[in-house]
Amino acid sequence: GKDYRILVVDDQVLCAYERRAIEVHGDGVHTIDELLADKISLLKTENRDIHFSVSDFRIDAKLARAGLDRFSILKPMESYRILDNCNLSAGGEAVDVTDSIHASYREIAIAIAKAMGQRFCGVDLMVQGDITKLHCPENSYVVLEVNAAPGVMQFAHTSDRAKARVRELYRHILHLLAGE
Repeated sequence: GKDYRILVVDDQVLCAYERRAIEVHGDGVHTIDELLADKISLLKTENRDIHFSVSDFRIDAKLARAGLDRFSILKPMESYRILDNCNLSAGGEAVDVTDSIHASYREIAIAIAKAMGQRFCGVDLMVQGDITKLHCPENSYVVLEVNAAPGVMQFAHTSDRAKARVRELYRHILHLLAGE
């Protein structure tokens, strides 16, 4: 399945994005360790506040399960997920799906927020199938977390469009707090 964060404010979904685990892409020359170091360096130049260590023991365990190690060289265009964790703070990437998420998933996120008594929250869903299509048995989901204080700054640093969405999200929240 795919991991999504849907940001709900009152009865609206103001932002939604797919969260993807940190990945490296082979070039046939550099080791996984070198590719990972380059990836971390790039994330830092993008002002991403990552809480991730290249010496994380989970990396070695995952590589070993795949028959790889840090000195393995991936073929050109071959990708490898370094961690299974999709958190942006762990170097993951975000893909904005706000404009394409199906209305049924918007309704699900809003209903979950209401059931939890939250005016503002992040609803994290793992979706089997296509989030752009009607929720149905083939497009099942699992609630991973309902976060009353979802971090959105990692998402804001992924693109100018994401930054604009986060600004609008905060603007909306401030209007709510002011009673408007």
